[in-house]
Amino acid sequence: MKKTKDSNVIRKLNLWSKKDKERFKKQAQIVRELLENPKFQREIEEIRKKHEIPNNGFKKWNDYSSWDKKIEAKTVLKTIKWESIKLDLEGKPTIETKSYKKKVNSFHLDICSILKEHDLGFDWWSQLEGHITRNQKMRKIPIYDAILTRETCDNNITINELLQFEISSTLGIPNINKKWKGKTIWADQITPLQQLMQGHGEKKGRSIKRWKEGKTAYQMKKEGHSLEEIFDAINPDTESLNYVKEDNIRQIRKRYKKRTGND
Repeated sequence: MKKTKDSNVIRKLNLWSKKDKERFKKQAQIVRELLENPKFQREIEEIRKKHEIPNNGFKKWNDYSSWDKKIEAKTVLKTIKWESIKLDLEGKPTIETKSYKKKVNSFHLDICSILKEHDLGFDWWSQLEGHITRNQKMRKIPIYDAILTRETCDNNITINELLQFEISSTLGIPNINKKWKGKTIWADQITPLQQLMQGHGEKKGRSIKRWKEGKTAYQMKKEGHSLEEIFDAINPDTESLNYVKEDNIRQIRKRYKKRTGND
Protein backbone atom coordinates (compact mmCIF):
# COMPACT_ATOMS: atom_id res chain seq x y z
CA MET A 1 0.00 0.00 0.00
CA LYS A 2 1.39 3.39 -1.00
CA LYS A 3 2.06 5.76 1.89
CA THR A 4 0.35 9.14 1.70
CA LYS A 5 0.56 12.33 3.72
CA ASP A 6 -2.82 11.48 5.26
CA SER A 7 -1.57 8.05 6.41
CA ASN A 8 1.46 9.70 8.01
CA VAL A 9 -0.83 12.07 9.88
CA ILE A 10 -3.00 9.16 11.11
CA ARG A 11 0.10 7.30 12.30
CA LYS A 12 1.20 10.33 14.29
CA LEU A 13 -2.30 10.67 15.75
CA ASN A 14 -1.99 7.17 17.21
CA LEU A 15 0.66 8.52 19.59
CA TRP A 16 -1.71 11.15 20.96
CA SER A 17 -4.57 10.97 23.45
CA LYS A 18 -8.17 10.73 22.28
CA LYS A 19 -8.81 14.41 23.14
CA ASP A 20 -5.67 15.49 21.26
CA LYS A 21 -6.84 13.58 18.19
CA GLU A 22 -10.29 15.18 18.30
CA ARG A 23 -8.81 18.65 18.71
CA PHE A 24 -6.43 18.09 15.78
CA LYS A 25 -9.25 16.83 13.58
CA LYS A 26 -11.42 19.87 14.41
CA GLN A 27 -8.59 22.27 13.60
CA ALA A 28 -7.86 20.44 10.33
CA GLN A 29 -11.56 20.62 9.41
CA ILE A 30 -11.67 24.39 10.07
CA VAL A 31 -8.62 24.92 7.83
CA ARG A 32 -10.13 22.70 5.11
CA GLU A 33 -13.41 24.64 5.17
CA LEU A 34 -11.60 27.99 5.01
CA LEU A 35 -9.34 27.05 2.11
CA GLU A 36 -12.31 25.68 0.14
CA ASN A 37 -14.46 28.73 0.88
CA PRO A 38 -14.59 31.08 -2.20
CA LYS A 39 -15.32 34.08 0.05
CA PHE A 40 -12.24 33.38 2.19
CA GLN A 41 -10.12 32.97 -0.95
CA ARG A 42 -11.32 36.36 -2.26
CA GLU A 43 -10.56 38.00 1.09
CA ILE A 44 -6.99 36.68 0.99
CA GLU A 45 -6.53 37.91 -2.59
CA GLU A 46 -7.92 41.36 -1.73
CA ILE A 47 -5.79 41.84 1.38
CA ARG A 48 -2.65 40.79 -0.52
CA LYS A 49 -3.42 43.22 -3.33
CA LYS A 50 -4.27 46.05 -0.94
CA HIS A 51 -1.04 45.69 1.06
CA GLU A 52 1.27 44.89 -1.88
CA ILE A 53 1.90 41.24 -0.99
CA PRO A 54 2.77 38.79 -3.83
CA ASN A 55 -0.04 36.44 -4.91
CA ASN A 56 1.62 33.46 -3.19
CA GLY A 57 3.25 35.44 -0.39
CA PHE A 58 6.87 36.40 0.10
CA LYS A 59 9.35 33.63 -0.68
CA LYS A 60 12.41 35.29 0.86
CA TRP A 61 12.59 36.34 4.51
CA ASN A 62 14.46 39.58 3.69
CA ASP A 63 11.64 40.65 1.35
CA TYR A 64 9.03 39.91 4.03
CA SER A 65 11.08 41.70 6.69
CA SER A 66 11.42 44.84 4.54
CA TRP A 67 7.68 44.83 3.80
CA ASP A 68 6.85 44.31 7.50
CA LYS A 69 8.81 47.44 8.50
CA LYS A 70 6.93 49.53 5.94
CA ILE A 71 3.50 48.18 6.87
CA GLU A 72 3.96 49.22 10.52
CA ALA A 73 3.59 52.87 9.47
CA LYS A 74 0.25 52.30 7.69
CA THR A 75 -2.39 53.23 10.28
CA VAL A 76 -5.97 54.45 10.38
CA LEU A 77 -7.62 56.52 13.13
CA LYS A 78 -10.49 54.64 14.73
CA THR A 79 -12.93 55.17 17.59
CA ILE A 80 -12.23 52.35 20.03
CA LYS A 81 -14.83 50.98 22.43
CA TRP A 82 -13.02 49.59 25.48
CA GLU A 83 -14.81 47.07 27.70
CA SER A 84 -14.00 45.41 31.01
CA ILE A 85 -16.30 42.52 31.95
CA LYS A 86 -16.36 40.76 35.32
CA LEU A 87 -18.76 38.30 36.94
CA ASP A 88 -20.28 39.15 40.33
CA LEU A 89 -20.91 36.65 43.13
CA GLU A 90 -24.15 35.57 41.46
CA GLY A 91 -22.43 34.97 38.11
CA LYS A 92 -23.96 38.04 36.45
CA PRO A 93 -21.65 40.15 34.24
CA THR A 94 -20.79 43.71 35.24
CA ILE A 95 -19.52 45.77 32.31
CA GLU A 96 -17.41 48.92 32.35
CA THR A 97 -17.02 50.77 29.02
CA LYS A 98 -15.29 53.83 27.61
CA SER A 99 -14.48 55.21 24.13
CA TYR A 100 -11.36 56.88 22.76
CA LYS A 101 -9.53 57.55 19.51
CA LYS A 102 -6.58 55.36 18.53
CA LYS A 103 -4.39 54.72 15.51
CA VAL A 104 -4.76 51.11 14.38
CA ASN A 105 -2.47 49.30 11.94
CA SER A 106 -4.50 48.84 8.75
CA PHE A 107 -3.09 45.36 7.97
CA HIS A 108 -3.83 44.19 11.53
CA LEU A 109 -7.37 45.57 11.20
CA ASP A 110 -7.95 43.70 7.92
CA ILE A 111 -6.87 40.40 9.50
CA CYS A 112 -9.18 41.06 12.45
CA SER A 113 -12.04 41.64 9.99
CA ILE A 114 -11.46 38.19 8.46
CA LEU A 115 -11.37 36.60 11.92
CA LYS A 116 -14.69 38.22 12.79
CA GLU A 117 -16.28 37.27 9.46
CA HIS A 118 -15.47 33.58 10.03
CA ASP A 119 -15.91 33.57 13.84
CA LEU A 120 -12.29 32.66 14.57
CA GLY A 121 -10.52 33.43 17.86
CA PHE A 122 -7.28 35.42 18.13
CA ASP A 123 -5.30 32.19 18.51
CA TRP A 124 -5.66 32.03 14.70
CA TRP A 125 -4.21 35.53 14.13
CA SER A 126 -0.51 34.68 13.73
CA GLN A 127 -1.30 31.67 11.53
CA LEU A 128 -3.56 33.72 9.26
CA GLU A 129 -0.90 36.42 9.04
CA GLY A 130 1.68 33.79 8.07
CA HIS A 131 -0.66 32.34 5.44
CA ILE A 132 -1.33 35.75 3.88
CA THR A 133 2.24 37.05 3.90
CA ARG A 134 4.29 33.85 3.37
CA ASN A 135 1.69 31.31 2.20
CA GLN A 136 2.29 29.16 5.29
CA LYS A 137 0.02 26.30 6.31
CA MET A 138 -2.51 27.33 8.94
CA ARG A 139 -2.67 25.67 12.34
CA LYS A 140 -4.18 27.23 15.45
CA ILE A 141 -1.80 28.04 18.30
CA PRO A 142 -3.55 28.47 21.70
CA ILE A 143 -2.78 31.85 23.26
CA TYR A 144 -1.92 32.24 26.92
CA ASP A 145 0.16 34.75 28.80
CA ALA A 146 0.76 35.82 32.39
CA ILE A 147 1.52 39.47 33.14
CA LEU A 148 2.55 41.00 36.47
CA THR A 149 1.96 44.75 36.84
CA ARG A 150 3.08 46.77 39.85
CA GLU A 151 2.94 50.38 41.06
CA THR A 152 5.42 51.59 43.70
CA CYS A 153 6.38 54.92 45.25
CA ASP A 154 8.79 56.40 47.84
CA ASN A 155 11.10 53.60 49.05
CA ASN A 156 9.60 50.94 46.78
CA ILE A 157 6.32 50.86 48.73
CA THR A 158 3.88 48.83 46.64
CA ILE A 159 0.55 50.62 46.22
CA ASN A 160 -0.91 48.23 43.63
CA GLU A 161 0.07 44.80 42.33
CA LEU A 162 -1.82 42.54 39.95
CA LEU A 163 -1.07 39.24 38.23
CA GLN A 164 -3.29 38.69 35.18
CA PHE A 165 -3.64 35.48 33.21
CA GLU A 166 -4.74 35.86 29.59
CA ILE A 167 -6.13 32.96 27.55
CA SER A 168 -7.75 32.59 24.14
CA SER A 169 -11.43 31.81 23.62
CA THR A 170 -10.97 28.06 23.07
CA LEU A 171 -8.24 27.20 25.59
CA GLY A 172 -9.83 24.85 28.16
CA ILE A 173 -8.81 23.76 31.66
CA PRO A 174 -7.34 20.43 30.42
CA ASN A 175 -4.99 22.42 28.16
CA ILE A 176 -3.97 24.71 31.03
CA ASN A 177 -3.12 21.76 33.27
CA LYS A 178 -1.39 19.77 30.53
CA LYS A 179 2.41 19.62 30.48
CA TRP A 180 4.28 21.20 27.56
CA LYS A 181 8.02 20.45 27.41
CA GLY A 182 7.78 19.03 30.93
CA LYS A 183 5.93 21.98 32.50
CA THR A 184 2.34 23.10 32.89
CA ILE A 185 1.35 26.69 32.12
CA TRP A 186 1.18 27.30 35.88
CA ALA A 187 4.74 26.10 36.51
CA ASP A 188 6.12 27.77 33.40
CA GLN A 189 4.66 31.28 33.75
CA ILE A 190 2.33 31.87 36.69
CA THR A 191 4.28 30.47 39.66
CA PRO A 192 7.58 32.25 38.75
CA LEU A 193 5.72 35.57 38.59
CA GLN A 194 3.92 34.88 41.88
CA GLN A 195 7.33 34.46 43.49
CA LEU A 196 8.11 38.08 42.54
CA MET A 197 4.99 39.38 44.28
CA GLN A 198 4.92 40.98 47.70
CA GLY A 199 3.75 38.58 50.42
CA HIS A 200 4.52 35.38 48.49
CA GLY A 201 6.73 34.22 51.39
CA GLU A 202 3.71 33.69 53.62
CA LYS A 203 2.74 30.72 51.45
CA LYS A 204 5.55 28.66 52.92
CA GLY A 205 6.75 30.65 55.92
CA ARG A 206 3.66 31.19 58.08
CA SER A 207 2.78 27.72 59.27
CA ILE A 208 0.75 27.13 62.44
CA LYS A 209 3.46 24.82 63.78
CA ARG A 210 6.17 27.49 63.47
CA TRP A 211 3.89 30.06 65.08
CA LYS A 212 3.28 27.83 68.12
CA GLU A 213 6.99 27.01 68.42
CA GLY A 214 7.89 30.69 68.23
CA LYS A 215 5.29 31.70 70.81
CA THR A 216 6.47 28.98 73.24
CA ALA A 217 10.13 29.95 72.76
CA TYR A 218 9.37 33.65 73.23
CA GLN A 219 7.31 33.18 76.42
CA MET A 220 9.74 30.69 78.02
CA LYS A 221 12.69 32.99 77.34
CA LYS A 222 10.86 35.87 79.05
CA GLU A 223 10.26 33.58 82.05
CA GLY A 224 14.01 32.97 82.33
CA HIS A 225 14.33 29.45 80.87
CA SER A 226 17.57 28.49 79.14
CA LEU A 227 17.73 27.89 75.39
CA GLU A 228 18.37 24.21 76.04
CA GLU A 229 15.23 23.95 78.20
CA ILE A 230 13.17 25.72 75.53
CA PHE A 231 14.44 23.33 72.84
CA ASP A 232 13.56 20.29 74.96
CA ALA A 233 10.06 21.69 75.51
CA ILE A 234 9.48 22.19 71.79
CA ASN A 235 11.24 18.99 70.67
CA PRO A 236 10.83 16.53 73.58
CA ASP A 237 11.78 13.49 71.49
CA THR A 238 14.85 15.00 69.80
CA GLU A 239 18.39 14.43 71.06
CA SER A 240 20.93 17.06 70.02
CA LEU A 241 24.09 18.90 71.16
CA ASN A 242 23.54 21.97 73.30
CA TYR A 243 24.99 24.47 70.80
CA VAL A 244 22.70 23.05 68.08
CA LYS A 245 19.71 23.45 70.41
CA GLU A 246 20.66 27.05 71.19
CA ASP A 247 21.13 28.00 67.55
CA ASN A 248 17.80 26.38 66.63
CA ILE A 249 15.86 28.27 69.31
CA ARG A 250 17.53 31.58 68.39
CA GLN A 251 16.26 31.15 64.82
CA ILE A 252 12.74 30.23 66.01
CA ARG A 253 12.57 33.27 68.33
CA LYS A 254 13.96 35.54 65.60
CA ARG A 255 11.27 34.47 63.12
CA TYR A 256 8.53 34.84 65.74
CA LYS A 257 9.62 38.34 66.78
CA LYS A 258 9.80 39.42 63.13
CA ARG A 259 6.25 38.20 62.51
CA THR A 260 4.74 39.71 65.67
CA GLY A 261 6.85 42.85 66.04
CA ASN A 262 7.80 41.91 69.62
CA ASP A 263 11.20 42.84 71.04
